[in-house]
Amino acid sequence: MNALALLFSALVAAESSPWLIWSQQGPSDAVSQLVAGRPGQTRRIGSLPVRPDHEPRLALSKDGAWLLATTSTGRDPELGATLWRIRLLTGEATRVAEGVSYSKPLALPDGRGVFLRVAAFTPAAAESSPLDFEGRTVEVQALDADGTAKRLAAFDCLGLHLAGVFGDRVVVYAVTRDEASFHAVSLSGSFPPRRLAATPAGPFARDFSVAGSRLVFASLRPASRDHAVYALDLDDGQLRVLVETGADEPMPLASGARFVYTRRGGAGHELLSSNGETAEPQLATRGLPVALAIDGAGHLVAFRKQLSAAQQLWWFDATARQAHRLETLRHFTVAGFAELP
Repeated sequence: MNALALLFSALVAAESSPWLIWSQQGPSDAVSQLVAGRPGQTRRIGSLPVRPDHEPRLALSKDGAWLLATTSTGRDPELGATLWRIRLLTGEATRVAEGVSYSKPLALPDGRGVFLRVAAFTPAAAESSPLDFEGRTVEVQALDADGTAKRLAAFDCLGLHLAGVFGDRVVVYAVTRDEASFHAVSLSGSFPPRRLAATPAGPFARDFSVAGSRLVFASLRPASRDHAVYALDLDDGQLRVLVETGADEPMPLASGARFVYTRRGGAGHELLSSNGETAEPQLATRGLPVALAIDGAGHLVAFRKQLSAAQQLWWFDATARQAHRLETLRHFTVAGFAELP
């Protein structure tokens, strides 16, 4: 099959593919456009007001119908962010909360979601901290379908991150002066927050994704500068190493029983897929491929390649082993894959 025929078959396949949802700078640096795209096609969904050089933090619901976004328009992103709810079918955006943390929320079906709000700062004692505070009280709040918010839990910490949703539980990652650990918070309020496990090398965990009953993340190895991909079993709290990547940050992203991650290859970098036992090379590239989104079946991956003054957004079909460059942009944020009419 010649190159033209291959391109034609790829575009035909793309016609039945889901859409990738992302944000990019709009006509001015105070506007961010929400875009849906796939190879050969793009469509504008809507727009949001933003602070220049502060793209929205996006989260897509699993049913692909709703998008949550936090935008920063004030001077203090800790306290001055806005939470938006966007219906993807119409692009209608509704402002649902003010004064939230400028961090990535979690989107649930029916327009519900979870977000963070800084409730208070702990002032620093004299000469005890290079900052003007020693910690903060961060609330985990739930957004109901009718747009009302309720407090689920609060953590006194240096930092708090939403890691994912598992059934009726929100998994959060809390960093304190003593440890960095995962906790389960009930969405229904049926139980108080439960500590699940501490990360093995302190506050170095990142790139969280929940797939099934496990949370996959990257962290340093204990007493080492080497990196590894870990899995936390959300039923029994057990941690195990899935793969070690040495000096390379793996930046994993999980879907179903598999996860993709990055490793340095012969002439550049590789994107690999693994079930935790064996790994299969998916893509070799001279630029560092950072996986940003993966579809539910693990067949489609959106990834970023960094250029000197811009970033490239790529679409990779793991079944056909074909990669398509969608855009080259200064800034963008990816939400995920969604089915759109």
